[in-house]
Amino acid sequence: MKARIMIISALIAVSLVCTAIIVFVLVANPSTPSIEGNIKVNDFVTFGSYYGEPILWKCVEADPENGIMLLSENIITLKAYDAAESGTYYQEGGTYSTNALEQTYGSKVWATSNLREWLNSDDAVVSYTTQPPVPEAIIDGDNAYADEAGFLTNLTQEERGMLMPVTHDNCTDLVYILNYDEVLKYISIGDDPFYASMMSMTEAAAENCTYDMTWGKSLEWWCFMRSSTRTDPDEKDLSTFGSGNFYYNYHVFYGVYPCTGSGGVLPVVNLNTDHCVAGDGTIENPWVIG
Repeated sequence: MKARIMIISALIAVSLVCTAIIVFVLVANPSTPSIEGNIKVNDFVTFGSYYGEPILWKCVEADPENGIMLLSENIITLKAYDAAESGTYYQEGGTYSTNALEQTYGSKVWATSNLREWLNSDDAVVSYTTQPPVPEAIIDGDNAYADEAGFLTNLTQEERGMLMPVTHDNCTDLVYILNYDEVLKYISIGDDPFYASMMSMTEAAAENCTYDMTWGKSLEWWCFMRSSTRTDPDEKDLSTFGSGNFYYNYHVFYGVYPCTGSGGVLPVVNLNTDHCVAGDGTIENPWVIG
């Protein structure tokens, strides 16, 4: 009898130790994904907001290691990738870069781009490490955003806590945009490489755009990529979103200047949870994470 009591006591002690270890691991690793299987690839999710409207995302990856990878279903805003480092478009000079092309047209390096710093900032006033995106440093001053609060201010504190850091291109981001290979992997390019590079824009993005959209407010639009295409004949160019080269009126279109203010922004985030409180994952009734 006494031996049986000792065995039971030992088992209880072991159980308590294991429980303590599990609790410690969960507390020590708050970014460890909590994947319950609610959200699956191709499901739709609402998470965060921009221009006062919920952002609609599509799940493109879901696994315990990398969490839930969400790609915005629509362009949420138009912005320049990076301002002309001289502070004035089409002029050389300034102290931010010794490269004449970057001074004149902006840099295509993701790690130091204005767009990356804006997407990953939760400050009311973003502290840019290079030339801020003021009107003078962007072509025609279109959609300058030096005075706009960082993108993360559009997420609640709870939502920010769900973001998983992702390391790529020698930097770590909470929010990013696709590179060339990811475009080919996550977006169907179809048979027409021109239209494959176009994405729909939210009504709010069109309404808040200062670019002269002579084609109308409800058109498909192009987006920036995090990297240039594999055929980049011009050092000054940053390729647009799409399948490498794409054709427009039978001419190859390689890219646009980084300081072009009419580039679509299609953000990507990775979440450490897929716990949903509402919805069913369809585009009509997307999951609501909580």
